Amino acid sequence: NKPTYTASEVGALPASTVIPIIPTNVSAFLNDVGYYIKPTIGIPKTDLASSIQESLSKADTAIQRTSYATPEMYGAVGDGVADDTAAIQAAINNNTNIVFDSANYKITDTIVVPSQRRIDFMSSKIVADCGTTKPLFRVGNNTTASENISFVASGSIISGTASAAFYFEGTDDFSISPRNYSRCIRMDGIHISDANFETSLYFKTAVRQLFIQNCFFYSKNGVIADGKIVETMFDNNIIYCTSSENTHSFKITSDLGSNKYSEGWTISNCTIDVGEIYVSDIFVLEMTNNYIGSKITLSKPKTTTHTEEILISGNILHRGGIKFNSQSGSFSFNSVVNGNVFVYSSCYFSQGIYNVTVSNCAFYGGTDWGIIIGVNSSYISCTNLRFSETYAGGVIVQGSTGTGIYVTDINYKGTGDAVYISRPVYLSSIIPPKNLMNKYTDIVSKTYSADEALANTLTSYMATGERGYINGYISVSNVPDGTTLQITLSDGIDVPHGVTQSTGSGWSAQYIEVRNGNASFQIPYVCTKDVIAQIGIKNTSTGSISVGYHSWISITKNN
Repeated sequence: NKPTYTASEVGALPASTVIPIIPTNVSAFLNDVGYYIKPTIGIPKTDLASSIQESLSKADTAIQRTSYATPEMYGAVGDGVADDTAAIQAAINNNTNIVFDSANYKITDTIVVPSQRRIDFMSSKIVADCGTTKPLFRVGNNTTASENISFVASGSIISGTASAAFYFEGTDDFSISPRNYSRCIRMDGIHISDANFETSLYFKTAVRQLFIQNCFFYSKNGVIADGKIVETMFDNNIIYCTSSENTHSFKITSDLGSNKYSEGWTISNCTIDVGEIYVSDIFVLEMTNNYIGSKITLSKPKTTTHTEEILISGNILHRGGIKFNSQSGSFSFNSVVNGNVFVYSSCYFSQGIYNVTVSNCAFYGGTDWGIIIGVNSSYISCTNLRFSETYAGGVIVQGSTGTGIYVTDINYKGTGDAVYISRPVYLSSIIPPKNLMNKYTDIVSKTYSADEALANTLTSYMATGERGYINGYISVSNVPDGTTLQITLSDGIDVPHGVTQSTGSGWSAQYIEVRNGNASFQIPYVCTKDVIAQIGIKNTSTGSISVGYHSWISITKNN
């Protein structure tokens, strides 16, 4: 019972009158215009008919520009049997906003995504049948970069077979201009689940400004980055590899050489399991507040100059632990491992690792040493660390070469050594200290001839900056007061002059005097360089002396 008007007879219409939805056949509709709503504001009544006719004549482009397109508009069937590849590609080619229906789409070839696209998978099911050499969705290539692309979903699942679910690539000449990167890419809510995907995400050559959040990736590998991949954020994702054999939850490398390393990555609030996290060729990586159930390997650069400025903080590291790998050379990582919980895992430094701090971490359940520092590794600081009784020991420093190792505030509950060193290491607050903070040896009781060294010599690893006391008590008979004995010290152990011995005689030029049949002393020292100190006593009198029982020398470190 609604009144109708022709285009030339538009008049005052009832408020309840509605305009029909844009018809399928726009031309036929324009030949026989139906009823219209009189706007309360905006277009004057006299202009309404012409305005509507003009807008409807542009209906096809209006759909693209102001709304969205679906694959069904271009012939997709969505039954999981028919091949919907061409329809999906046509929808993406001709529209900027593409929305998938709650249907099952079969895709048999790579879908190429150009710039300025938003693709919403909604609650669709997408099955790839692309084989093992082609990706499912591709953004950019080595000659043409793409930008400003969003992939979003809520309840969708992507499965099937492809070399990668999503493949991103920039051009080879990316160093000339930022526009040669594929960039400004967002993924939110994407669910990939199939062991037949070689990897979920693959970034190649030059990609930047990536924001990946709230996604679930279950595939053989998780994320592969090969090239200069810059300004990348992974937040609140689950990445789970289907096998632990030769797989990577993250693999960040570059074969491009020179300064073409990745830059500015953040991986936070994620659950990462099974596949190894392998990182080289990167400048600035932050991994914070994750659960990581796989090994983290930080490796010397493959072809570029950087694997450095890395922060691993606030994570639970379950079973895999961390390995710094110099690949049989040496390398400075300039990195910090702070505030992590190691569960059934350790932190390992291969030979020649430089400039790493490990601090404020707890180690539970492992059976090896908690921290293993390899030969020739230098400038590594380990502080405020706790190790459960299951570990063989807390911190072990291997090899006779390397400098600048600091190990402080260590608490170990097991029966092994809290710290074991085979070279000079700066030590402080070690629990239990065992023989680390105090070294002791007896002097053999016998007669020593003039200029003969007393046995035994005390050996101690002493590090630059170390402070403490050289202590001793020598019982001597058959010598007059004033007989001198000399303390022999290795180069790098400095002691002051003018110190008063407990027997009352003076200390000067490393000589002590016998008074009342003994020489006892406590002399402060400071170490000016790393040294394997040999501390002994020498008979510098003109005749023989007899040393009695209960004679000894010791070192007390007081850092």
